Amino acid sequence: MAYIQKRGKGKNTYAVIYSYKDPQSNRNTSKWECGFTKEEAERRRDEINMQQRDGCFILPSDQTVREFFEEWLPVQALKSRWGLSSYSSNRGIVINHINPHIGELKLQKVTSEDIDKLYATLLQTKRGQYVQGIRQRWTPAQEAKKKCLSTTMVKEVRDVLNAGFETAVEWKRITRNPMPKKGPQKDSVEREIWEADTVLAALEDLEDDPLLHLLVHMTFIGSLREGEAVGVQLSDINFDFKGVGAFSVTKTIQRVRKDALTSVNEKTILFRFPEVFSGKKSILVLKKLKTKSSERVIFMTPQLREEIQTRLKQIEEDKERLGERYFDYGLLICQPNGRPIEPALSYKRFKKWLAQQEGQYPDIVFHGLRHSSSTYKLELSEGDIKSVQGDTGHKTAGVLLNTYAHIRNQPRMELTKKIAREFYKQSDSHAAASSNSEPPKTADEPLPASDVTEKLIITMLKNSPDLQQKLLRALIAPDA
Repeated sequence: MAYIQKRGKGKNTYAVIYSYKDPQSNRNTSKWECGFTKEEAERRRDEINMQQRDGCFILPSDQTVREFFEEWLPVQALKSRWGLSSYSSNRGIVINHINPHIGELKLQKVTSEDIDKLYATLLQTKRGQYVQGIRQRWTPAQEAKKKCLSTTMVKEVRDVLNAGFETAVEWKRITRNPMPKKGPQKDSVEREIWEADTVLAALEDLEDDPLLHLLVHMTFIGSLREGEAVGVQLSDINFDFKGVGAFSVTKTIQRVRKDALTSVNEKTILFRFPEVFSGKKSILVLKKLKTKSSERVIFMTPQLREEIQTRLKQIEEDKERLGERYFDYGLLICQPNGRPIEPALSYKRFKKWLAQQEGQYPDIVFHGLRHSSSTYKLELSEGDIKSVQGDTGHKTAGVLLNTYAHIRNQPRMELTKKIAREFYKQSDSHAAASSNSEPPKTADEPLPASDVTEKLIITMLKNSPDLQQKLLRALIAPDA
């Protein structure tokens, strides 16, 4: 039973005194919580008594938010079967966006107000590179161009915090989750895409860069992610498949932190590429795709098939020219010496080429080609979601439709024209019918063959019982 006691003569501070069983020694231990006003002490006393009565008393702890999340991250990674990228991303969120602001707060003292203030701070924080939670400063000119953290990033911070605090409740570190009921609203910004004719024009202008041409061509035809495109190996290609040729998408190339390899399930790693420069904290790996539903077979167009065959000849020439200096990892898209091209470098190569075009093409990120491909295929297939989903590798059609099906103006204009043709035609038909002075034809009067339609036949049958009988007799009569 907890009780309060005034501290010192002439002081207006109170202490709350209670006993609890220490789980380590299994002995009753007395605890003093000091520094309260009388009202605060009474409130804390009542809270302790109620919790002890209900069996949900939480032992007082000085553990900080930083210390808890350091303990929680590796456990949650294994429990939720995080992939390498998910672990690295969530670890970065904790180190760069949570610890610098609320990391030193006592876990049991965090309030909803603290979280709301964190949101407000993050929404005003400029994007940038971080080293151990410290944002690196840029020149004043560069800082002026930097945008603030996106609402998407702040929502990811909220997701990590909520998952961590939920676990803290389960582990009996805190009595309740301090997360506010509502988080920051996420801005919905649609990704820029290219029309099909823009992609075709870009491929024509890329003829001088065969490797980037193949990368763009494969990405658009196969609706590939960057890592999937550079992860295709020669063993994945079958020129005779179903008579048209195809390649399998089962792997991806990704750069991951070395410490992530010891914290998550390594069974997804197929191969670790040797380091070119020692001392780096990350490594390039060839790994399985995140889910089995992502694995798929992409059929080749004749043009893509021919280009891949040309690329194979180039690889053989490179092997012959370099000999033992060629690093043969069996990759289709690789450096001249066979080394892998990581996704970030393919993205930079594409953006550099795009900048050289001086505004000739809409500015998109490389992943925008995947969005462009998905949108084009949905339109070309007249909404055959399953066929397009087979190319994109999405587990559910909802992700494909909500994320990758972009609204395009040209089909909307065509739809408006169709409405103009069909909707107002009704009014014209009524006007023409009312102006026609000829009496309507009866069922017994012959009609020109051009005027006979299925709808007209059904109407005549409904209005003429005699005609119905004649048709019935004709249908059941024996063959002549």
